[in-house]
Parts: sequence; C-alpha cells; structure tokens
Amino acid sequence: MRGLTQKQLAQRLGVSESYVSEIENGANISIKNLQNFAEALKTNVKIFLEEEILSLPLSAFAPVFHRPEEIKKAEEEKKQARLRIRQELEQLLTVLESYQS
Repeated sequence: MRGLTQKQLAQRLGVSESYVSEIENGANISIKNLQNFAEALKTNVKIFLEEEILSLPLSAFAPVFHRPEEIKKAEEEKKQARLRIRQELEQLLTVLESYQS
C-alpha cells in the first residue's frame, strides 16, 4: 500500500497491524475508517470504492423485477427520467446559445 508496511500504516491510523491485514484481505470497514485509510495513503477515498465497483458484474447494478406492475413502474420512471434529462438539456442549450449571441 503506497510503499508503507502494514505496521507503518497501522501506526498512522492508530489501529492494530492485524486490523490493517484484515482490511487488505477484504474485511468490512466503516466509512470513517475508509476515509482514514485514504488520508493515511494520501489518496481519495473514491479509489477504494471504484475498485470495488469495477470488480462487480454489471448485473449487480440491475434491479430485479418479478411482477408485471414493478416492470411497468420501472419503465415509466425511466421514461420520466429521460424526459426530465431531455428538458434540462434543452434549457442548458438555450442558455448556452444566449451567451453565444
């Protein structure tokens, strides 16, 4: 981890060396401790989260619907979200065009 030994990192964090080892091996960690690790390693906490997210299959992010009404509701929500995005983009384009004039 960034050129630090587990012992050095544990000392910076004020935790045991075995705790650092557990975290490196995939043990659960609180958000606060994750932030502390990031600060000790002089990096952004996002790097830890992105690595975890990137290791998941895309199917992990897809909601699972079993009933027709759930599917219909999800499709309607998606349609409404697309409409809101389209409207916001149109507003943004209008503002940008006014600045170019």
